[in-house]
Amino acid sequence: MPAIYAHYVFGNSLIDTLSEDSKRVVSNHRSAFDLGVQGPDFLFFKDFGGDEKSVKFGGKIHDTPCKETLKIFKEVYEKDKSEMQLAYILGFLAHFTLDTIAHEYINKVVREDGIDHHELETEFDRFMMLVDDRDPLSVKVEYLIKTEHETRKEIAKLYLPYEVMNEKELKKAMKDFYGVKKGIRFLQARAYPVLKGLMMAVNMWEKNYGIVMRKDRNVSLSPYVEE
Repeated sequence: MPAIYAHYVFGNSLIDTLSEDSKRVVSNHRSAFDLGVQGPDFLFFKDFGGDEKSVKFGGKIHDTPCKETLKIFKEVYEKDKSEMQLAYILGFLAHFTLDTIAHEYINKVVREDGIDHHELETEFDRFMMLVDDRDPLSVKVEYLIKTEHETRKEIAKLYLPYEVMNEKELKKAMKDFYGVKKGIRFLQARAYPVLKGLMMAVNMWEKNYGIVMRKDRNVSLSPYVEE
């Protein structure tokens, strides 16, 4: 799964292809759409990635065919008629479209060349930011996933039929997604050793060191991200 910035850019590029009604929904509820563009990834960040139930749930959604997830979302939306939910669903479609395009290549590289999945995605985000003439360490990616309470409440309803997490837990996962990404973005450029120590303290470093963008690009990954 590409990281936040790549998903955001891809989702943003699709807006002009939508119907006028869908464009209006996205325009009115942009934060819901933008979070939808990140799919269920917010579930991986509850309690700084320490909530095993939430992490497993995120993995389950990712491993489930998109059409099955959309069937559940559709049932909720048809009952609630919430435009916030619809905006999220439109973004969610963009998320899985990009994942479908990118995963075959990413998984091949990880399997054959032993490249860390997260590190490859982070370096691709760096590449995309540079293409957009932006300083990778200054891009406040957390603002691409920031949501208000009411938006989180409406989005949470889409996941309730799974009966895995309640509304409060789901809303916290979305809020933590923003908080964790903000903390990582702030520290990775200013206090890398401190960030590494914090992630090690919560047993997050070994499996997730790749989500941290280092000051200098990893030139060994350039051939993979610039193809």
